[in-house]
Amino acid sequence: MAALKCSAALAFAAVLRGVSAARRSPADDSLALSSPEGGCEFPCGAESVMKDNITFTIGEGSGISFEVKENYCLQSCEVVESKMLGTRKGCDAVLPGSTKVSKNRSSKLCCTTWACPTTTKTTSQSPAAPLAAKFACQTGQGPAFASYEANGQNSFEGCAALCDADEACRAFDYTEALSTHPELISLNPTFAKQDSCRLYKTAKLRQDGGREIRSFCSKVGVEEEDFEVEYLAGSSSSGCNHPCGTNAVTVGEAHFKIGSGKGIDYMASPDTCLGNCAVVRSGSLFSTSCSTVLPGSEKVSKNDNSKLCCVSDMCPSTTTTTTELELDLEEKFSCQAGQGGAFRSYHMTGDNSFEACAALCNAEEDCQGFDFTASDSQHPELLSLHPTVAKKDACRLYRANKPRLGDAGSADRQYCEKKIEWGEAVDDETDDEAVKREDKHGEDAVDETDDEDAVIMRQVSSGCQHGCGSTSVTVNGTIFEIGSGSGITYKASSETCLGACIVASPGMLSSSSCSTVLPGSEKVAKNGSSKLCCLSEACPSTSTTTTTPSAATRLAQKFACQTGQGQPFKTYMETVSNSFEGCASLCDLEDQCEGFDFTVKKTTHPELFSVTPNVLKPDSCRLYKANKPRLGDPGTSGRQYCQKIP
Repeated sequence: MAALKCSAALAFAAVLRGVSAARRSPADDSLALSSPEGGCEFPCGAESVMKDNITFTIGEGSGISFEVKENYCLQSCEVVESKMLGTRKGCDAVLPGSTKVSKNRSSKLCCTTWACPTTTKTTSQSPAAPLAAKFACQTGQGPAFASYEANGQNSFEGCAALCDADEACRAFDYTEALSTHPELISLNPTFAKQDSCRLYKTAKLRQDGGREIRSFCSKVGVEEEDFEVEYLAGSSSSGCNHPCGTNAVTVGEAHFKIGSGKGIDYMASPDTCLGNCAVVRSGSLFSTSCSTVLPGSEKVSKNDNSKLCCVSDMCPSTTTTTTELELDLEEKFSCQAGQGGAFRSYHMTGDNSFEACAALCNAEEDCQGFDFTASDSQHPELLSLHPTVAKKDACRLYRANKPRLGDAGSADRQYCEKKIEWGEAVDDETDDEAVKREDKHGEDAVDETDDEDAVIMRQVSSGCQHGCGSTSVTVNGTIFEIGSGSGITYKASSETCLGACIVASPGMLSSSSCSTVLPGSEKVAKNGSSKLCCLSEACPSTSTTTTTPSAATRLAQKFACQTGQGQPFKTYMETVSNSFEGCASLCDLEDQCEGFDFTVKKTTHPELFSVTPNVLKPDSCRLYKANKPRLGDPGTSGRQYCQKIP
């Protein structure tokens, strides 16, 4: 599980680095270098400018948030006309690192900004001299994620002038390199946010210049007293680190009243306790959520100087002594090596002992069993109201489910079932129906393991598994009318077929979309007890089957193939089809498709910034419109690029 999370994180980081690199062409770099000192195309603080014979009022227009500042100028600008606006391209696509500064009826103005030189009237002394006396510099960087402003100033003079003019600025770091990073979660998302110069409201130093060899400069006289992330004693352990229902916590000289402060939704309860906690001092980690500081935590209190971030946990029963509780719990549960039904848990915690996990299940009337491990187990949970890359799951509670007895998984789990009679205590009768259906069709069930992500990956296959245009399919003994059911928008078509499918019962992966249950799938039918999630594929020629030699021959005559790939980030469709015939059939049906690349491997990539986020987006087959293919470069997957023959 840990290896999977690590590889996923590395893959996602590689994607972002690749996107940033691809978006910055040599032409972009030459543009940034055309003004050695940055330069100003228009006067500092200009409120109105003329570009390409069009007059723009800076800061005005629909959706414009840019404000005129006397100490900034417009460095380089591009006019985007209305006929280009239809493409909905952001300014960054036209001029990397730029922002929208003005808009009128026919066009918008995209500009990069630059700090104006100092306006002191002395001529015998360079502007850098007085600034050098105001700052103390050394190799290093400011605290991670704490900068409140970043720009392209790549010199001491330029960056120091900005910090000197801002009373809130206590320090800055800079590099002479033209540095950028992707900033996608923003009002103005970009793949190339300039950050050679970064301003901070704190003077905390990281004595590491990083790969860009940065220098950290703090205002003379400013002390390192306002930035700190302090983890509470014992916070590295799981379970309750503070009494159940506590309404006050003291850390050093900081006193926190649980549930109080601006924007606090958490309320103390006798049924919950505070586990891992971290104190974030004011001015630190600007605009960063608790889940970033301490994965899985939430903001439970805030005062004038800091906020308290804690992981909330459920309290065990408090009605008996520890010895009595342990004996009582051992009599109530029957345990053996195994796990609960895959994706059937309704609550997870970091409790990694029989006693703690059993106490939670014993206190829940709905709980019919649990599994636990003595290790500190966790998994990524990105598609959630509180996304985290380290959701603790050492203890997992289950309602009605079909446990995987004898399969302890990689975490060596024990499954424990309540010995008492259940009666009719279970409210969700659809869970019972799901169990009956699983018992009846046990031979068709998925080979489940402790690594639930692996279950999903094995479901993905290419090609049509149901007839083109099918309006009714049967999966695991359940009949589904395609296109019917509440919230179903999918319609059967003679041009499409259903590939891999999975039946999702209510309560499975609570409130998750089909793309979470089966990556790349959509909801195609729903009945009273379950929904059907399927991969939709384009049907090949309706006159012959895909396996006939004539179809392959016909397609081979329409495409010229060689080792290579399409142009980076130019695909408009990606599927799981990992054969020439499957991918060529899709491109052949699309008038706009000019070529495709494919690999026989089943490849995926993370696609998190999408209407339907997916950490395992299939991409064995990639379709392209007009593009510049990378011929001769098969990549790590050994791809072939095929161009349509006119």
